[in-house]
Amino acid sequence: MVNKLLFIFSILGLLFITACEEDEPAPIDIVNPSISLTDVGNVDGTIVLPGDTLRVSIQGMAGTNELEHVRFFENGERLPNFATRLFVNDSLSPTTQLNIAPGSSNRQQLDIDIRILAAELGGNREVEIELADGDGNASRVSFSYFVRDVTMVEGVLINAEQADTTGGLNLTTGQGTGDDDNDADIKDLGIDTNLPDAENWNQSIAATDTSEVTLAVLPSSFDFDGVLTKARVQSSFDEAEVIFESEKVEIGDIFAVQRGDEAFLLLVTDVTVTTNDNSDSYTFSIKQGQ
Repeated sequence: MVNKLLFIFSILGLLFITACEEDEPAPIDIVNPSISLTDVGNVDGTIVLPGDTLRVSIQGMAGTNELEHVRFFENGERLPNFATRLFVNDSLSPTTQLNIAPGSSNRQQLDIDIRILAAELGGNREVEIELADGDGNASRVSFSYFVRDVTMVEGVLINAEQADTTGGLNLTTGQGTGDDDNDADIKDLGIDTNLPDAENWNQSIAATDTSEVTLAVLPSSFDFDGVLTKARVQSSFDEAEVIFESEKVEIGDIFAVQRGDEAFLLLVTDVTVTTNDNSDSYTFSIKQGQ
């Protein structure tokens, strides 16, 4: 009798387990929304100036659930200054999250044009665009760009012995001045009167006021053309060797100058040597760190 009861309970237990298993719903595979960009090849990896316009188009399709919003990020954070930088279908966006209205056809399929104005500060930026449904299922696409914010001027420094108004150079404006002018940052060191006129130019430079201006020289391996941001101009001074005055200045020489909080990079692009009138000169490409 006991064995019969055990057998009956065992059968009932199996039936109960089987019934419970049959009651469990089958799992549902959730499909995320899909998103893609067109025209991204025109902006991805480009070098732009502050405020330049970056244009892309977004295409999106709903997955398991209807589409609910689009979000915009830059370097992992909500797109900064979006109210003046983000345009959707040619209109400024009031927010970095675009909510899609219930009942809209865009809940199933989305196609919008985007304009983003490049950041004002130099450096690399990665823009991410997220398309999500109401349950938080999302997909992202991204593109990157680089802001070149360094400014550059050309300056000509003339032999200090040529005239009272020569021998100095203002690195902010690129304008030549007198070597003792308050606006001059670097100066030419004139001539050696012990040498013949044809070869008496010292062809050397120095800071005008060493209490306020520091002159340094960078190695020939330094990549002047690769300096694209003001921040990089500032940091390049850390790689330079501070000098009191230069050796003979030649084409291709690179100097760094620090004046207070301002930094400058100077590339010598031309050296003109005269033999009889002290009109010798250097031409500099000047990158400014402010």
